Amino acid sequence: MKTQIDNFTHAYLHAILWSTNDESTPQGGEPLDSNYDVSDFSQEAVEKASADCARFQAENAESLEVANIQESRDTCSRAGFLFALDRNGHGTGFWDEKTHNDSDSEREACDRLSDASKAFGEVYAYVGNDGKIHF
Repeated sequence: MKTQIDNFTHAYLHAILWSTNDESTPQGGEPLDSNYDVSDFSQEAVEKASADCARFQAENAESLEVANIQESRDTCSRAGFLFALDRNGHGTGFWDEKTHNDSDSEREACDRLSDASKAFGEVYAYVGNDGKIHF
């Protein structure tokens, strides 16, 4: 049975694909999103991602609301993408989302979200012998 994923988790998995190379060459290979999409994650990987994303959202609901992260009407998708980037130390994330034009409370919420992301620790995606993406 396939796990249904919310927009936050879908964006999180997309960020993992976008930010991870397949290591097919000594130079690192191609980004996973060149040849794979979210449907290529193993069921186990989707379950882990869904659990981590649900926990992150539940533990940080107030900060997510205050941060007011908007790329479109679907704020969850942007936040899911930022969670993956921040968690894996990609040099951008929630902390980089707010500028001097935003309120102090929004910037502080983004800093809290960045810290919370890092507390989850890094995850490493790879393509298994089964052609599925695993953590």
